[in-house]
Amino acid sequence: MFSGDVSYEPLDADLVYQLRIKNVFSFVGVCILYYDHLITFGDEVRQVWSRPKRAGAYWFFFSRYFAFFTNLAAMVSQNAKFGMSPQRCRQYNLFRQLDLVATQTLVGVLLTMRLYALYERSKRILALMIVAGTSVLAISAYAVVGTESMAADPVTGCHIGLSQASGLRLAASWIALFAYDSITIVLTVRKSFVSMHRRLATRNNTPLLWLIMRDGAAYFAVMALANMANVIMFCLGAPFIKSSLAGCSSCISVTVMSRLMLNLHSIADTGISTVGGMRDGMMTDGGGGSESVALDTRFTLEFASRDWRIGSSGGSDGDEEVMDIRAGR
Repeated sequence: MFSGDVSYEPLDADLVYQLRIKNVFSFVGVCILYYDHLITFGDEVRQVWSRPKRAGAYWFFFSRYFAFFTNLAAMVSQNAKFGMSPQRCRQYNLFRQLDLVATQTLVGVLLTMRLYALYERSKRILALMIVAGTSVLAISAYAVVGTESMAADPVTGCHIGLSQASGLRLAASWIALFAYDSITIVLTVRKSFVSMHRRLATRNNTPLLWLIMRDGAAYFAVMALANMANVIMFCLGAPFIKSSLAGCSSCISVTVMSRLMLNLHSIADTGISTVGGMRDGMMTDGGGGSESVALDTRFTLEFASRDWRIGSSGGSDGDEEVMDIRAGR
């Protein structure tokens, strides 16, 4: 029974099987998210909460804890057997779809901020990512608004099935998200290789841009697999398991993005730091030119045009000096 009908799908063996699969995937995604919160909370307190914060840090908190609480609400609403009517259950489903869109939007904002920083506040890069992100949002809104759904017997909790047409529409939104991630990794790799073409990473002396590229590639690889599985499920899955991987993919996305941000914060004792000399209030490696670059969501890094490397020593006097990168100007 689809969206115009207020009745529900009666229980049978096939429906019970579908709901069991859906619950397993939902539980796996939430477990990944909450377990990662548990094991990284200490790092978060030391590296982010206890340090001066800029706007990007609050975006990080918002993304991390928005997913934390909305997934908790989703699990309660989905599994609580309180006789929710099919019509109310569809309203919950709309909330859940919008929640997933909002979660991916927050992750996209963090990815865009990293790219904007990596490309030294390039307005063209920012415009490209805004256009790409807006396109993804438009496709997602189109898919969500046109969704046709059916509700399972309320005794099972609040479970929504999708028609084949709705599954294809929602699959298109996840394909668009994959395209956005693809643009992000291509631009990250391009910038990193251009900046590092004279140097190779070593075990003891890792270029900062190499770290950013490595983490970006890891994010893309994980999300490419998750999105591919999600798209296949939307296209080929039975009605009540078509959306079973959507929440799991969203939880994985937030988890990996949080790890990327915490990894940047953990590479030095204070914030995101580098090592080098100081001259006229600006980082330098003894070279002639220098430039100011917004390195990540919290900090502005002022450094010489030569390649900076984490843990290396520099400066005209040969002394090591770890500089906290704070400005965000």
